[in-house]
Amino acid sequence: MIKSSKLDTTLLAQLQKKTGPIEAVVQLRGPEAGQEFAAPEETESLARSVIRAVEKATGLKVADSHVFRNLSSFVVSGPAELIRGFGNIDAVRAVVANRQPATAKIPPRNVKPVKRPLPKADTRGAARRSRARS
Repeated sequence: MIKSSKLDTTLLAQLQKKTGPIEAVVQLRGPEAGQEFAAPEETESLARSVIRAVEKATGLKVADSHVFRNLSSFVVSGPAELIRGFGNIDAVRAVVANRQPATAKIPPRNVKPVKRPLPKADTRGAARRSRARS
């Protein structure tokens, strides 16, 4: 049973729609009880063991991966079923879609046009320019 609380909503939507490879960021927790994140020294080996465990459980192979040692996470690309498998691993803290939707800027509220007088034309410069031409 997949722990859906580990998978973010954007990733769940991508898993339902897409048939090709999906990219996800997998955040690791430390191997010791109560450890929030894996230490940078442990992240590389922990990431490899998590990938091997998911590949063995699903029978699918990871297309590509990259470990972020200091962030206690790694990015992985593969089929939807493989990505879902990361939610079953205890060492995984969260699985998030690598491509998040672009957030729109905050729309303005109660906006009224500014009414201000138009600047007066500078007639002095025009007179000088006409004199210079003659």
